[in-house]
Amino acid sequence: MSFAEGVAREVVPREELNAGLQAKIEYLDGFKARLTEPRTGRSVTLDLRDRKTDYLRLGIFDQNGKLLKPVSGFVDGYSVFVPARQPDGHQVFEGRQTLSGAYRSDGLAVLSSTWALQDGKLELRDVRFLTVGPKAAAADPSLDNQPAPKYPVGSEFSEPGTWPPETILDSRYADMDGDGVRDSVLLLGTRRPDNGAMWWNISPAVVDGATGASHIFRLDGEDQGYSPLLWVGPLGEAGQKVILASIETGGSGGTSYYSLWTVKDGLLHPVIDTAVLSDGVGKEASVRFLPGFLAELRIPSVHVQWTFDVSDRKDEYIALGLYNDQGRLLKNQEGWVDPLSSLTPVDENGDGVYDALIGKQAIAGAAHVDRLGTAVSRWVLSGGQLTLQSVRVEPTPPAPGA
Repeated sequence: MSFAEGVAREVVPREELNAGLQAKIEYLDGFKARLTEPRTGRSVTLDLRDRKTDYLRLGIFDQNGKLLKPVSGFVDGYSVFVPARQPDGHQVFEGRQTLSGAYRSDGLAVLSSTWALQDGKLELRDVRFLTVGPKAAAADPSLDNQPAPKYPVGSEFSEPGTWPPETILDSRYADMDGDGVRDSVLLLGTRRPDNGAMWWNISPAVVDGATGASHIFRLDGEDQGYSPLLWVGPLGEAGQKVILASIETGGSGGTSYYSLWTVKDGLLHPVIDTAVLSDGVGKEASVRFLPGFLAELRIPSVHVQWTFDVSDRKDEYIALGLYNDQGRLLKNQEGWVDPLSSLTPVDENGDGVYDALIGKQAIAGAAHVDRLGTAVSRWVLSGGQLTLQSVRVEPTPPAPGA
């Protein structure tokens, strides 16, 4: 409901909201079932051979997997419809509906939907099918970014025997170690006395859901800033659950510190050094000006060599004494690549496992405001290591009339 102008009204009719999305369930030859969500057209085919004995007894398939009678299945309404925060900080709603096969307890999948309020209307943004299996509720990644219920943001937290307590800046509720019990993931900090909007000594913490034991990981630098946020989700081919934290630096470039951890045996383990991750491709990248009103970006490890045509800015460069009127380079001038301004998990095939982290960094020329473009990097997690896979360049469009 909304309360615009002090009047309560339904954003979505209650019956429509509670009914949830529709889905088509089709059993196929070969002990398979295809699930389809009509609004998006997204579908998934499931292998049901592990249920062969039941289906033979019910006369749904024969021994060779030939379908003997159609099964339309069951689509429940929402079991959960809750607010959640995306990696970029936007608020959305996550809904989940159970899809069953031959009978109600024959669970096939969870239909997960993401909704956003746009111009006063609830709009469908994404749909995923999550396989049902042992401990499915704890493993459902669409639940990972709910706040930890026992640790509200703004409350105090301290480990036994420690003082003073710290403030909880953000929290998540996710099964980090695969034991089927959700753990509380926290971001702690202390408000700076000389800057009420800034936090320092920002540290991640995890409270084991099964034992209640807690562990705080103290950062070595890169631990102060603004608007700290957490994100939790499965990343990489192995679907390893990770914690991603961001802290805005407050600088003019709009950059942030980023940290990435896993949890094992109740302890936080950094995947990569925070300073290295936050710098992105900055340390490796080189930017230099060339004759003819050109600039070049090089990133050797991913074989990037990009040339910018900067002739639309030649008047400014001539005024700076960088070029003469004919485009002759008068002095050596190097640019740079800023630290990360964003680092966003992406699920490229909609299977609920995030394939990569996509980073964005400003490419600067003669000055910080002289933005040549953006370096868009793709980082993948494999074998417990986060590595840079590729970089593409988005050049800044010429100014109108240039």
